[in-house]
Amino acid sequence: MKKLITRITAVTAVALVLVACGGGGGSSIGLTTEPNGRKYHAFALATSFNNAPAFNQYHSRNLNEWGVNPSSNTARYANDYQDGVLETMRLSNPETEKTQFKDAFLEYVKSWNENLPELPLYANQYHDLYNSANLVNFNTGSLWQWRESIVEATSPNDTVVIGVSSAFNGDFIVGWTNSAYDEDVRTLVFGSGLLVGDENGTMSPNYMTESFEISEDQKTWTFKLKEDVVFSDGTPLTADDVMHTYLFYTHPGIEKAGAAVTRSDLNLTYVGWDDFEAAMTPEGHDPEALGEDGKPVGAAWDDTKLDAALANFEGFKKIDDYTVQFNFVDAEFTTWASFEGQDILPEHYYSPNGFDHANVRAALMAKPLGSGPYVFNEYEPGQYVKFSVNPHYPGNVHGVKPAIQNITYKVTANETDVDELRSGTIDLLAGQINGTKIDPVKADIEDGKDLGYNVYKRHGYGYLGFHSDFGPVQFKEVRQAFAYGIDREEFIETFTGGYAETLQGPYSLAFVKEPADYIHDTPWDISTAWIEENLINYKKDPAAAVKLMEDAGWVRGKDGIFAKEVDGKEMKAVVGIAGGSQDWADALNLSTGAMEKEIGIKVIVESIDFAILLDHFYGTGNVGK
Repeated sequence: MKKLITRITAVTAVALVLVACGGGGGSSIGLTTEPNGRKYHAFALATSFNNAPAFNQYHSRNLNEWGVNPSSNTARYANDYQDGVLETMRLSNPETEKTQFKDAFLEYVKSWNENLPELPLYANQYHDLYNSANLVNFNTGSLWQWRESIVEATSPNDTVVIGVSSAFNGDFIVGWTNSAYDEDVRTLVFGSGLLVGDENGTMSPNYMTESFEISEDQKTWTFKLKEDVVFSDGTPLTADDVMHTYLFYTHPGIEKAGAAVTRSDLNLTYVGWDDFEAAMTPEGHDPEALGEDGKPVGAAWDDTKLDAALANFEGFKKIDDYTVQFNFVDAEFTTWASFEGQDILPEHYYSPNGFDHANVRAALMAKPLGSGPYVFNEYEPGQYVKFSVNPHYPGNVHGVKPAIQNITYKVTANETDVDELRSGTIDLLAGQINGTKIDPVKADIEDGKDLGYNVYKRHGYGYLGFHSDFGPVQFKEVRQAFAYGIDREEFIETFTGGYAETLQGPYSLAFVKEPADYIHDTPWDISTAWIEENLINYKKDPAAAVKLMEDAGWVRGKDGIFAKEVDGKEMKAVVGIAGGSQDWADALNLSTGAMEKEIGIKVIVESIDFAILLDHFYGTGNVGK
């Protein structure tokens, strides 16, 4: 299970409309678009977490200039204190320093709760709604979503149709945008990495891994591959493909191809990285030299030097045709999870003539080939992805091979998807959170119709992700005032029909425990008592919001909106949110509609295409192009 970005709702992505903020007041102030195309201060999204808390992307080294290179630090928030906490988490030994890791994680949650680079909107129960006549033995849970469980399900027919009410981005290999819907495709095609988690989060060798060994100091990981595993086209999967994968994602070309990958910390990860990079650098190349855009040209490799450089590189190396070894600078708590998240890319398909990331991005991104349970057959943007079973797939973590021969992953209209499920034209709607979709299916089940549902606590949440370096939300008091001004309970009632609850920080509802059940050394566990004692509860409180703004020097103008002088210019407390569909916009407008009048913060919501939203969110160079 990887950390993924999803829309805050099941949304239509084909014909999204501009939605103005309603109900809050009559001022005509709008959003200002910067010369580089930047305009949004917050983003309505949802996230699913990894099997262990891993927030390293929020380290300062992962913060890039907006509009130049994608930033994996999507909150655009970093400071020395947070860096220190994240380093403690990262460098905790997973065998001997579980308590140290957990203490740092709780400190991180507490700091995040105060500084609010993200505001959780809701944490919910997921309902996977399905046609029980055509989808049998279908079991899902917090750490075992439909894309994993479909391998063990059966059907009396040869095809199952899965509905999704958001178009795919078409980024079907990991590293670029991180849509959960694209990740569904990736999981079916690639089957995850060298390790994989089961329904309980227990990490095991994946189907291509015969065995693995970890050194006593947790720094050396050696993987022995099975010798009979092949990709879906019949080509053997060998150590060369593993090496190709890790070189592909550490090559400077991946940044130049627009991936949201950070290379700045590779020397902190792999033993001997600096010497390897130096050996790969073309003669006379200066990464600090300025290019035509006035910015450093960055790293470059001479790929003809690769064999010689690898001969002296210990960071990751091929031992023999079916053995690969990784040597890390430090023991890191989440190393095992990183092996799950790295799909293995076949060298013969993605780099037949050497590394060409631009070509992969342009020609192969939407034509993935892997060794997972299904073969990618057809992609029609905005409509569907079709798969057939991979006859070479050796079986999942339980040794089960897929029985369902064909899957169609179909974009369905948000307004009609439940009707399609109830009429039998689609077989599954996964991850539903809204009572208007869930309740009719439950009623049909009571009436004896062939429908079913699985319910489980979501390992993640929906949130507003602030860009904490931009406009009024660069100030903590504005983010905190926003949290006191929005009515999250009304949002939950409007958007989910009450099938959710609020959270106060970056933790998982699935692992919130009563004190008697809490285990401190379990990575995700968090106690209700600790939450109550340590975290700010951002219930709606307009008076608290106004006081925060006034205490920080903001002054309310004649239009009722707070303003403050920043760098010699007046800055208005106007917050622009990029989001999704009409039902999401309606819920957010209702929950923020009184903020302009009550607390002097004007909220403007714009619904935009999801791919464009992610360009703004990650700060890619694609905005306005």
